[in-house]
Amino acid sequence: MFFSEQSHPSSFDLQNHRHTFVTAEDFSFLSEHGINTVRIPVGWWIVQDPDPPAPFIGGTLAALDRAFSWAEVYNIRCIIDLHAAPGSQNGMEHSASRDGSVNWPSTEYITQSLDVIEFLSSRYADNPALLGIELLNEPSAAAVPIDILVSYYKSGYQIVRNYSSTAYVVVCQRIGNADPMELYEANIGDTNVVVDVHYYNLFDAYFVDLNPLQNMQFIYDSRVPQLQALNNANGPLVFIDNSWKNGLSSCTTLAVIVWAIILAFYGSLLL
Repeated sequence: MFFSEQSHPSSFDLQNHRHTFVTAEDFSFLSEHGINTVRIPVGWWIVQDPDPPAPFIGGTLAALDRAFSWAEVYNIRCIIDLHAAPGSQNGMEHSASRDGSVNWPSTEYITQSLDVIEFLSSRYADNPALLGIELLNEPSAAAVPIDILVSYYKSGYQIVRNYSSTAYVVVCQRIGNADPMELYEANIGDTNVVVDVHYYNLFDAYFVDLNPLQNMQFIYDSRVPQLQALNNANGPLVFIDNSWKNGLSSCTTLAVIVWAIILAFYGSLLL
């Protein structure tokens, strides 16, 4: 969420949060319990760290560097996720929208987003902890046309490949009334392309009274057939992020054994 001038934490408070909320001990815990990958969201302003524009607070790049150093120590791989693009790609607070507006689908903001991908690729491509780069999190189906998104994904793919021939390039499905199969048919890149599919067992009255077992049964009955179709298709690998009602969450994958955690590396955003 964005903080108002009255509630905005001091730089000291936020830096203290970054140094204590997720630590090396957390990476040790994950490694000890067989979790081998983390997905780390970043905002577009990371390229201007340590002096990002207001209202963002510097320090996000140092926090990301620390995560990579811990990942190397504990044999964990990292997926860097562009979670907040300039102008906001979905109007949600976690994409840095103040008022719900979605202004990302513009030449200026798309170019700026590709600059972020180049910055991240050039900085981390040779880091042994890098598993992949996610080009954009949850673009809105209602506000982001598929042709504009596919063009952006293809350009982002080429940028990553300029620095790494092996890093996974992760492309997220559009959120809303959109079929992830549209990305399978887009021919975004030749190698190591992963479609990130986000399923939400919430935001709909249907899920209000379901208990955890009923939630899981819904996955088997309604999600599995689509995932099987995607996994059997001649196209990218599949990464599944499933969110449950009442704060329960689970992330799994059909392509690699991946569990995702969100690290609070935002400047003025906290997920």
